[in-house]
Amino acid sequence: MFEKLEELAKNNKKISDFHIRAGSPLCYRQTGEIYMVKEVVVKAQDLQDLLSTNCSEKEIEHFKKNHELDSAVTLSGLRFRANFYKTLNGPA
Repeated sequence: MFEKLEELAKNNKKISDFHIRAGSPLCYRQTGEIYMVKEVVVKAQDLQDLLSTNCSEKEIEHFKKNHELDSAVTLSGLRFRANFYKTLNGPA
């Protein structure tokens, strides 16, 4: 999942948002439309890895307690705003 996310971010400056939800395909918003990358299904572990590699212990504790977190994610030198939250199907 990370490789595709980085590839999309690097090669398409018109993408404004990524929608990453466990158990669902990777999605992104480009010029107001949402596109689905059907060949990449996000796993709960992908989101856990994203949290653990980009967030401090304090932020992770906040997420565990409040089931949501506003933070930032850096992938290959690209920085993104991130909002993590828990759903019935796992993290998003």
